[in-house]
Amino acid sequence: MSVPFASALIRYERLRRNWSMEGLCQGVCAVSYLSKIEQGKADPGPDILRALMQRLEIRWYDGADAARWVEEMLEAGLSFDHARRDRLLQELDERSEQYVNGPQMLNVLLLEKWLRKDCRTEVDLSAFENCFDERQRALWMMGQNRSDEAVRLLPCAYTWLMHGSSAYCAGAYTQAIERLLHACSMAMEEGRARVLLQAKVLLGNCYSDQQENEAMKAHYAAAMRLARDLGEEDTLETVRYNIASTDLQLQRVEQAYAYFAALKEPGAMALHKLAICEEKLGNTEDALRTIERARKVQCSYPPQELYEQMLDVVAFRLTHADYLRRNEYGEKLLSCFDAIRRDLPNGYAVFHLPWVEEWYTASRQYKQAYELKKLFS
Repeated sequence: MSVPFASALIRYERLRRNWSMEGLCQGVCAVSYLSKIEQGKADPGPDILRALMQRLEIRWYDGADAARWVEEMLEAGLSFDHARRDRLLQELDERSEQYVNGPQMLNVLLLEKWLRKDCRTEVDLSAFENCFDERQRALWMMGQNRSDEAVRLLPCAYTWLMHGSSAYCAGAYTQAIERLLHACSMAMEEGRARVLLQAKVLLGNCYSDQQENEAMKAHYAAAMRLARDLGEEDTLETVRYNIASTDLQLQRVEQAYAYFAALKEPGAMALHKLAICEEKLGNTEDALRTIERARKVQCSYPPQELYEQMLDVVAFRLTHADYLRRNEYGEKLLSCFDAIRRDLPNGYAVFHLPWVEEWYTASRQYKQAYELKKLFS
C-alpha cells in the first residue's frame, strides 16, 4: 500500500529534526492518530494537516497553480522543448515556496531533478519511494538515467529516445538503432517533432560510428530539415560538426578541414579536430598553433582534464616525428584512450581507435591490436 505524500513528508521532517511523535503532535492530535497518519492509515483533515505542517515550519499551499505547472513541465520535458522548460524553471524559481510546499511537492521535485542539470534539492527523494505512483516512479528513473526501467513504466517517444541513447553511448549500435527507430515511430504518432529530431541525430551518429556513410547521410539530412523547420540552430550546427568529424574519420581530410577552419568561434573539440586535420595535411606549424589556441579554451564536455590529455597526445605526435618508437607516447595514448572508454560515449573511442591500433602494431603488440579490433568490430 502506498503512503500519501503528505503523511510521508510529516514523518520525514519529524525524523530529520529528531523529534518524538509526542513533541510534534502535542495540542494537535493524539500520538496514536499521528502514528496512523505517518503510516498512511489515516487521512488528516485540512486543519490538522496545516497545524502539523506549521509546527514543522512548512507553509502549506493548496497546490492548484503547482498542478498546472507540473503538467506543463512534464509536457515540455517529454517534448524535448528546452525553451519552454527553461521558462517554466524560471517560474518555479520565482514561486518556489508556493509550488513546492503543497500536495504537488513530490511531482515538482521529481521534475526538477529530471530536467535541471544543477538541481540541488535538499530533500532526499529516495525517502519517498513508497509514495510514488507509476508516473512518479518513471520520473524518478529518468532523473537517474535508468532508461530501461523508465521506458517500461512510461512507454513514449521520449523514454524510447533515452533508451536508445543509453545503448548508443555504450556502443550497442544494433540495440540503439532498433530503439531509436521505435522512438521515431512513436514521436510521429505523438506529434513530438523535437524528439523525432533528436532520434534522427542519434541514428546518424550510430551509422557514423560504424562508418556506414549512406545511412548516416540519410538520417542526418532528415535531422537537418527538421532542425531548420524548428529553428533549432544549435542542433543544426551539431549535425554539421558530426558530418565533418565523420569525414575526418573516413580520411576525407580536406572536406573536414574546410568545415573546421571556417568556424568563426570554434569550440574546444572543434579546435581539437582542426589540429588533427592540419596534422594529417602536413601543416605541423599550423597544427601546433591550433593546439595552443585549444589550450586556452575551457571545455565543458568532455571534462577539462581529459580534454587536455587528448590535446597532449596530438601535440606529442606533432613534436616527435619518431613518436611510434617512444614509450612515453604509448603511455599517454593508452591512458587517454582508457579514460575515453570509461567516461565518454563509445563514439569518442571509435574516433581514437586508429591511433591505438597504429601504436599496438608499431610496438609489435599484435595480440592487443587483434583483440581491440575484434572488440570494436
